[in-house]
This record gives sequence, C-alpha cells and structure tokens, in this order.
Amino acid sequence: MTTKLSDSEIRSALREVSGWTVLAGKLHREFAFADFVHAFGFMTSAAIVAESLGHHPEWLNVYNRLTVDLTTHDAGGISAKDFELARKLNALYPEAAVKNELRENETADTGPSQPGASVESGGKFSG
Repeated sequence: MTTKLSDSEIRSALREVSGWTVLAGKLHREFAFADFVHAFGFMTSAAIVAESLGHHPEWLNVYNRLTVDLTTHDAGGISAKDFELARKLNALYPEAAVKNELRENETADTGPSQPGASVESGGKFSG
C-alpha cells in the first residue's frame, strides 16, 4: 500500500514540480494550450503515461484549459505516486511554445471552426 506524505514532505516535494500547488488536499495544476486539439493531444499522451503508472488523474478539460488534481485514494491523500505523475505531466507539457501561441491567439474564437457547424443532442456532429 502507498503511504500518504506528511505536510513537510509535500512542501519539500512541491519545490521540485513547478506549477503545482495543493488545493483541497490534492496536488493541483492548471494547464493552458493553444486550442482544444493541443489540450486533447496532451490528455491523450498523459493518459498513456498514467496508465503505465497505474495511477490516474482527476481532470477537467474546457476548450484549451486542463485542470488536473492528483491524490492517492488508497493512501487517503497525496503520495509519492502523485508527485511522480506530476513530474511526468510537466515533462509532457510544452510550456514555452504554448505561451507564445496563446499570446498570438488571444482573440481567437473558441466556437465551432466551421460556419454553421454544431453538435446535435447525443453528441452527433453536423456541419
């Protein structure tokens, strides 16, 4: 069984994973991407890594943003497994490139990319 880290162990480990904080008892980070395709691509790569570790994130994606929370349920809190996955997610994240693209696309439309395109009830795409 994985062991929950102490508060001092968590504070120490946080120094090694840039961008991560503790929120509501979970390791927390928000990622930003150029657009939905880049966010989803990151999630796909992250899912493969998480599966290989047998440790899965709680996450929420809205367009070009991804919120990730990590906790080890069987340990009752944050464990070394969470920090291992956080380091791997950071390694996948192309931070410098994303910041440049976001600046260039600050006024980009976040709606459907095709005029008249929409998603019907049940998730069926029509265009």
